[in-house]
Amino acid sequence: MSEITVVLGFDCETDVGSFTPFYEGLERGTPLLLDLLREKGVSATFFFTGDAAERHPEVVRQVAAAGHEVGCHSLHHETVGAPIFDVPGLKPLLP
Repeated sequence: MSEITVVLGFDCETDVGSFTPFYEGLERGTPLLLDLLREKGVSATFFFTGDAAERHPEVVRQVAAAGHEVGCHSLHHETVGAPIFDVPGLKPLLP
């Protein structure tokens, strides 16, 4: 039987909550994800924005301590235009 390599990467950012109602936050979601990866014996790469890493250094440390790779994924996101699709529960940041 052939071996298959699967690559897992996770984008970790703090500004995603502005456009999705499903965002749980780095502090709550990351430990749950780390537990799942540990249970399954899987390693992954976590890409943090600089802003997220600066605001939540303890989360970055948890990821690294669990043996996962940590990468940088820009400083922060900027809105560059209108959304390309409707998102349930979308609310504007400003009135």
